[in-house]
Parts: sequence; structure tokens; C-alpha cells
Amino acid sequence: MRILRKLSQKVDESGLTQLQQALHNVNTAGQQSQSVFSFLGSTFKEAFSAYSLANVMQDMLYKIADGAREAVGTVKELNDSITSLEMATGENYNTVKQMMSQYNEMGQELGSITTDIAEGADSWLRQGKSVQETNQLLKDSMVLSKVF
Repeated sequence: MRILRKLSQKVDESGLTQLQQALHNVNTAGQQSQSVFSFLGSTFKEAFSAYSLANVMQDMLYKIADGAREAVGTVKELNDSITSLEMATGENYNTVKQMMSQYNEMGQELGSITTDIAEGADSWLRQGKSVQETNQLLKDSMVLSKVF
């Protein structure tokens, strides 16, 4: 026991305290580094998310603009068809508009678009066919075009 007392009196505990303090400092520095990297990681994640959102919104705006251009083009084509049919038949706008409505229904039945049927009608009418003859010729030619 005497030896233990002598040894315990001779052990310098200041080195152990310094070691514990150094380990504590290393742990603190590690936690701060982890905190900094977590912050940077979430900052990059937020920046990437914001960029992705902006990119998606830009794509949506382009698609809306493309859809608007396409809609304007379709309206122009329909208006051109109405004008051609007015000249071919000599009828007024309201009468030709009703014809276009019939051509739209016919196109849906036969799997064709309204402007294609209106162009066909314009051709038949300019050859002197009546509206009834033209409608029958349109149906027949559309059916035949789908068969062959």
C-alpha cells in the first residue's frame, strides 16, 4: 500500500487533463465541421431545388407559349377554310359556320381533321357540286382514303 501511495503521489495528472482537454477540443472542432458541412450540403440542396423549380417553370412557360402559337395557327386555318367556303358557295358567314360544324362532326366520325374535310368540300363545291353532293362525296372519299 505504501507503494501505491507513493505512486499516486508521483503521478502527474496535469498531462491527463491536457489530453482530455485536447480530445474535447477535437470533438468540438469535429462537431463544428460537421455542422458547416451540413449547412453547405443543405445550401447546395436548396440551390439545386430552386434551380430545378425554375427550370420546370421555364419549360412550362415554353409549353404554354407553344400551345398558344398552335391554337392561333389552328384558328387561322379554320378562318381561312371558312373564307374559302364562303367564296365557293356564295353563302354568308353563319351558313358556312354551320357547314364547318357539320364538317367537324364528320371529321370526328371518320377520323379526320376539320380543315382537311373543309378543303375537300371547297374543291368539290368549286367543281359545281351541290352541298348535298359534296357532303356525300366527302364521306365516300374519306372512307376510301382510310381503307387504302
